[in-house]
Amino acid sequence: MAIQLSSAMSSVHHHRTSSLRLLGSHSGTPWTIPMICSPVRCSRHGATRCSLEVGEKVRRKCSPFLEKERKNVTNETNNNTPNYWKAIPDIWRSNAEKFGDRIALVDTYHDPPSKLTHNQVEQEILNFAEGLRQIGLVPEEKVALFADNSCRWLIADQGIMARGAINAVRGTRSSDEELFKIYTHSESIALVADNPKFFNRLAESLIPRINVRFIVLLWGEKSSLSNNSAIKGISLYDYNEITQLGQEYRTKLSVSPKTGQSQDLETIKPDDIATLMYTSGTSGMPKGVMLTHQNLFHQAIGVTVQNGYGLTETSPVVAIRDPNCNVLGTIGPPLKYTEVKVVDKETGLTVPDGSKGILKFRGPQVMKGYYKNTTATEAAVDKDGWFNTGDVGWIVPKHTMGRSRKAGGMIVVVGRVKDTIVLSTGENVDPKDLEEAALNSRFIHQIMVVGQDQRRSGAIIVPNKDEKMEMPKEKLLNLLYDEVRTWTASCSFQIGPILIVDEPFTVDNGLLTPTMKVKRDAVTAKYQNQIANMYK
Repeated sequence: MAIQLSSAMSSVHHHRTSSLRLLGSHSGTPWTIPMICSPVRCSRHGATRCSLEVGEKVRRKCSPFLEKERKNVTNETNNNTPNYWKAIPDIWRSNAEKFGDRIALVDTYHDPPSKLTHNQVEQEILNFAEGLRQIGLVPEEKVALFADNSCRWLIADQGIMARGAINAVRGTRSSDEELFKIYTHSESIALVADNPKFFNRLAESLIPRINVRFIVLLWGEKSSLSNNSAIKGISLYDYNEITQLGQEYRTKLSVSPKTGQSQDLETIKPDDIATLMYTSGTSGMPKGVMLTHQNLFHQAIGVTVQNGYGLTETSPVVAIRDPNCNVLGTIGPPLKYTEVKVVDKETGLTVPDGSKGILKFRGPQVMKGYYKNTTATEAAVDKDGWFNTGDVGWIVPKHTMGRSRKAGGMIVVVGRVKDTIVLSTGENVDPKDLEEAALNSRFIHQIMVVGQDQRRSGAIIVPNKDEKMEMPKEKLLNLLYDEVRTWTASCSFQIGPILIVDEPFTVDNGLLTPTMKVKRDAVTAKYQNQIANMYK
């Protein structure tokens, strides 16, 4: 249900109690806008909001088609031609005009349950965006959106972007330390949190360590929040307060157009940053991928839902199966305007179709770069715009005859370059094949294959405790070894020694990413001594 978005980042913004200080995006010359504070619906946290004095020019960045007066829009815009879309939130205007009162979003998992039409989605996004402006959010500032998927997540995500700001998104399953690193690295100035339970967790672990101007609670009541001293003095709003603030101002603007004359309007551009999406962090600190509105438009227009392949850095799809030639085992051909090549791991030279190597892609969906990480950006995207996926794969050769003639040009992904285990014999082992086979055993809960620079591969195994395996450790070791040997018999390599550990790999102990991928480096480091003893 979610598309990822936001806007540019050329200014640095400093918030003060009595004024809003901005550094101009071109000259760097600071100017100060006087502000007056007026009370908002009082909460027990004493939230206040700041409104700009009439007469002062306020910089406002908007989603051009979304916020254009309907009476000024020509009939030809009803064709939903992508040329009219400059920013991702523009899509919602087109949807509202085309689908109107048809149901757009249904969310039965939250209280209250939600059912929104396309018209209502458009208005909610506009209200949320305007509400953020009313409480002082400035274009190009970053807002941490730490919440799970829901209709309000979508409204907040799009509202932040429609305001001309940039969001840094993450789900609630991430560890507190990971959320802290993302918040500080992204230079976020505010936080949108999922619900009271999650908020109370952050009030203990995250909020005391960060600078936060305001917090918005997406779901639940503020009365359910803990009375933590760390949040005293921070402006706190719930979802309804933000949308109501926005609706009130928009109503005032429609009645008295002069209200908006103090605003210096500019539009969001396709190359502006839409969102900072942080990688899963399987091998270290997540990197902030800068995705532009243009990156995301490439995926939002006319793409049928089907099997495909991509990464966070590619917005996220580069290849997709053709429904008319749906070849199992492939990820299909590259998307339109997208190029693919396979290069040799050692030489970097392009290899012939049918040969394995590192997959590289080039196209309009490739990220702008990693935020504040030029070194990583240069390592991932070369000077010609080719993005290194870090995945091993090959391209199906083209044939003029036989059943495979239609599969020519399709891509097959084999595994990750960095996950490949090189044995002391020089053989390359893809751990994924062995792990997937072994997990068919009902006695194995988790497994990670090891063996770098060893004569044979081994494995760390977390037994499935649901099987109530009350037996001596030696007997359990023999049982699991037999299971591994049975289920991996058809694999190219076999697993030798195994290490049994009781502690599961979890997000909380740092051994899994929020997307439930095993952090191989972290597991290897944790059991380094045991692995060494296993091979003695």
